[in-house]
Parts: sequence; structure tokens; C-alpha cells
Amino acid sequence: MILVTGPKDSALLLQITDRYGLRDVRLVHKLEDLGDTSGECLICFNTGIIIPAEALEKARGAYNFHAASPEFPGRDPHHWAVHRGAKLFGATCHIMVPKVDDGPIVEVSTFPITGLNPEEVAAKALDRAAQQFDALLPRLLNGDLSPMNVEWGPSKSTRKQSIAMRGQKGFEDF
Repeated sequence: MILVTGPKDSALLLQITDRYGLRDVRLVHKLEDLGDTSGECLICFNTGIIIPAEALEKARGAYNFHAASPEFPGRDPHHWAVHRGAKLFGATCHIMVPKVDDGPIVEVSTFPITGLNPEEVAAKALDRAAQQFDALLPRLLNGDLSPMNVEWGPSKSTRKQSIAMRGQKGFEDF
């Protein structure tokens, strides 16, 4: 298994994989360290690294844990959720395709966010994504996940859009 994530999340994810007896987990923190993905289960967790199409095609399976609900694809989803007055937010596990946050969704888990600030929303979503990873890991490794009948939201946010929102609701401390 190849686990693409930031150094901050590595320890938690390795604790989870260790509970399942997985000893051959290759951690990747930078795209240039990805290497060959042939036959590997490729999992991205809480990372902005965009996996090239060729690497996705070679992998046995490629999944992303997006710390946001399907209504908020793209960058800085927690800020957009607060800005738009969302009542629910969550985590989404989806099959990776070359286009970011566009692959078939296999699992969504939500929670109420009324009254939370963007940082609190992000922290809860990250925790929920870790719970999803833990619950889905055996099925991910077996390739036993089927897409749900859930679509991504119509508007994918970019970093440029978020920067332009500085000072507005949800982006006060951006």
C-alpha cells in the first residue's frame, strides 16, 4: 500500500494500518517520492498532492479521503461551508480519477456544523476522515467498495477564489 499524506497525519494512519497487520506501507509526502504504483493500493489522505493519471492507472486501486462533504469539492472546503451557511459537513472517500475531487464517491459521513468556525469544522472533518479510513481500510485493500449514488457539488473551489474571499464570512482569518 502507498499512503500519500502529510507528515502530521502519518503517525495516526500508521497506527490504523498497524492494527490491521499491515507492515508494508510506503509513506509518501512529496509527489517526486511517489515512484512506481503498479499493483499497489494507493490512498491519499488530507493532502494537496495531485496524483498523475499514469500513476492512477497503474495502481490496483486509488482512493482519496477528502475532509469535506461532496457539496464542497476543491480547496478550503471548510471555509466555503461556513461562508455558505451549511448545516452539515463531513468527509468523503472517493475513487481517484485524473480530475481532482471528481471520482465516484464510495462513502460519505456528515456531522452538524452550526455555530462552528472554519478551523473547528476542518478539525472535525479530519477526525471523521480518519474514522472513515479506519472503517473502510479492509474493504479498500480487497477492492470491495462500490460507488454510492452521490454526486459532487457543482462548484469546485480554488485557492485563488479563497484568497479573493479574505475578510468575508468564513474567511475572516484566512
